[in-house]
Amino acid sequence: MTPPKRRVLIFLIVLTVMMTAKFMWGQAADETVGWDPATVCYREPSIGDYAIAAAIFGPFFGAISGFKMAWSRHLAAKHGEFYNANLVTLGL
Repeated sequence: MTPPKRRVLIFLIVLTVMMTAKFMWGQAADETVGWDPATVCYREPSIGDYAIAAAIFGPFFGAISGFKMAWSRHLAAKHGEFYNANLVTLGL
């Protein structure tokens, strides 16, 4: 047997064993699996929810505001308003 044929044969054997185990010890067909939407969707947010939201939306907000600052500097420099003599001061 060549190695690809051997790999396919091993895959089919493992798949057969896994499917057999699922039907032998698996979940019964009359049981229901799921979650209660009332306890998940309609609850008060916890401190963990706020921490996750800050971790997700913080970098997003930072990237948007950084892009806005860079774009406004680009436009100001393009119109010659960014680099003028009033911005340059020497502290002696």
